[in-house]
Amino acid sequence: MANFKLLISYKGTHFNGWQIQPNKQTIQGMIEKTVFDIFGEKARVVGSGRTDAGAHANGQVANIRLTRNITSIQLMNALNSKLPSDIRVKHAEIVDKSFHARFDAVGKTYMYCFYNSRTGNALIDEYSYQIPYEINLKRMQEAGNLLIGEHDFSSFCGKGSMTESNIRRIDELTFMKTGKIIVMTTTGNGFLYKMVRTIAGTLLEVGRGKLPPDIISELLTHKDREKGGPTAKAKGLSLLSVYYDKDEMKRSIEEQKNKKQLDTIVSLL
Repeated sequence: MANFKLLISYKGTHFNGWQIQPNKQTIQGMIEKTVFDIFGEKARVVGSGRTDAGAHANGQVANIRLTRNITSIQLMNALNSKLPSDIRVKHAEIVDKSFHARFDAVGKTYMYCFYNSRTGNALIDEYSYQIPYEINLKRMQEAGNLLIGEHDFSSFCGKGSMTESNIRRIDELTFMKTGKIIVMTTTGNGFLYKMVRTIAGTLLEVGRGKLPPDIISELLTHKDREKGGPTAKAKGLSLLSVYYDKDEMKRSIEEQKNKKQLDTIVSLL
């Protein structure tokens, strides 16, 4: 039995998130169904973590164990030939049998995309949250800097989270703007349920002038979701990268900081 590591991209618009759910169409469920249709094997696809209904991914990682004697390229090509066009396996490789996409991950990078326009843009509407008013990015970055480090993120955790601890570490949180596109990227050792969306929604309120930048320190102290900001729409969220090596994660953070704004946004998209 071979253990395959998959790098997956998907548009989450028409799916109820990653994780399999009864009577709902999910990314995990669709891939497992496709594997069964092609190979006749009921195999579990283990993802690095959940993504919300309507959220997207450019670098989701999963692993699957199959008894069928096939190469990684054959598996990738077979899946892509049958999967719907909004799910694609970008890369596949055979890894050690002990590899686990979720438990072995040491960090992730997420992107949240705003489109700052009164009229919107049909070409990117499914991938961004339209903001029709002016926002102050300097204030948003100032507030975002207060989130860097290890904290209890209870004020930024969606209801329904089943984690034992709400302590997480954020290593990078950066805003970039090109034209009307505003992108927030954040990298950390892990993220709670709806955490990135709540951070994005809260920082947006700071950018609008409805909250002061130092509200972040108060929220981290209160550890109370009721005192936190609104949860931004799922369609603006994308999982960009999952890391299995701490040095790789550090290099990725530095590369993002050193690139020009347009280069960074294009490379992320």
